[in-house]
Amino acid sequence: EGPGDLYSLCPGADIVMLDNFSPQTVHTVAKALKVEFPRLVVEASGGVTEKNISQFFGPDVDVVSLGSLTQSFSAVDYSLKIFQVPMDSNNLNYNNKNVRSSTTAG
Repeated sequence: EGPGDLYSLCPGADIVMLDNFSPQTVHTVAKALKVEFPRLVVEASGGVTEKNISQFFGPDVDVVSLGSLTQSFSAVDYSLKIFQVPMDSNNLNYNNKNVRSSTTAG
């Protein structure tokens, strides 16, 4: 099936992601898509690493996504908890002694 068949699956698409394609297949499909749809943005993703990213660069590939940028880092648990403090009825000031916050970094 040709790129027209692929494009008909998502009419009006602005971008197509070629996910888990080999570099050679990415370039073949991207070129065919660009011939048929010159304004289409083509993204290569999946299986892209720091070692092979250069193999995905080409004139018909507009974006190369590298998942390891977000998948190889551990998350940090950060939170801020604010508790309501009773107001002083005489002057409507908050009693600062009762304000507590909590942060956690892990």
